[in-house]
Amino acid sequence: MFADLRLAAHRLLRARGFALVAIVTLALGLAATTAIFSLVDAVVLRPFPYPGADRLVALTHEVPGVPQAPAWGLSKSNAFYYGSNPAIERIGIYTAPGVTLAGGDHADQVPAVLGSIGLLDVLGARAQLGRLFGPADVPRPDGADSDGPANVAVLSDATWRARFGADPRVVGRTVRVDDQPVTVIGVLAPLQTQGIAGLPADGAGVWLPLAMDSLAPAHNHHVYQALARLRPGVTPAAAERELRGMAGQLVARFPTAYRRDFMEQTGFRPAVTPLRTAVIGPIARVLWLVLGGVLLVLAIAGANVANLILTRREAQRRDVAVRVALGARRRQLVREASAEGAVLASIAAAVALPIAALA
Repeated sequence: MFADLRLAAHRLLRARGFALVAIVTLALGLAATTAIFSLVDAVVLRPFPYPGADRLVALTHEVPGVPQAPAWGLSKSNAFYYGSNPAIERIGIYTAPGVTLAGGDHADQVPAVLGSIGLLDVLGARAQLGRLFGPADVPRPDGADSDGPANVAVLSDATWRARFGADPRVVGRTVRVDDQPVTVIGVLAPLQTQGIAGLPADGAGVWLPLAMDSLAPAHNHHVYQALARLRPGVTPAAAERELRGMAGQLVARFPTAYRRDFMEQTGFRPAVTPLRTAVIGPIARVLWLVLGGVLLVLAIAGANVANLILTRREAQRRDVAVRVALGARRRQLVREASAEGAVLASIAAAVALPIAALA
């Protein structure tokens, strides 16, 4: 085998023009295919870095009667109400504001998550230092939908390393968030801070507890994004049917927040979407179409190289006939031709990898 490969390399060196055209053609096709497949793998195929990610869903409200804003979030009363449904194991709501963090070497703007305690449970978050939020850490709201000032915070792994030099003594330290003193109670594990675009862990540097009060008056104030973990065996479609049944009781349950004419005019109804679908959306179909396109390009490139090889073999017919007359076996000739193709493909792959990495 090694002798065949050495012979193939020697022959290709003698036919540099043919080898160059074949290698460039294959390399471009392989580079495009590798780059697009890497994107599909990262966006569509790779599992989310959260425990039981297949049971995670996004909760929203569809309001087809409001064309300018056909999808709303949840209110705090929605979170408590829907969370009581047996199909829902845990629910978390959040907003993602930007805050000024003063601590470490300087003060600057960082993305934050202002979320309920349930959000950390939904994401399966864990602390690598200190602890996460508990009921005693939830600030007292000034009103039904107002957020009292948080007095504790959890840092992301990236913020802990970049702003505080990975100092383990950061737990218990007081920093200032939007000029309010806040005590750092923990640092999230790295897996929970790598995140995915569209999820609260995406780039968040500081996590703050959201003021929640189940006894507060309900308001029709749907400004919070929501994630939920379904119970084992419950499908998103089944959970959606359950929540829509509960939504039919909103007028009776919260008469000060929901009126029957509002429900009828807006078409207000809960929607349960698998988390992957909610995050990726229609881009998955686009990526698969693009991947199909580049695979077709790769097939065309392979066919072109095959035609080049056949043309070259046709020019070598007399040499092959002489070798056969001298006793060369057909299997040996096929093996030599295969070795030549393997050398071309290997060199093309080696050229394609750095091109795909740059893309």
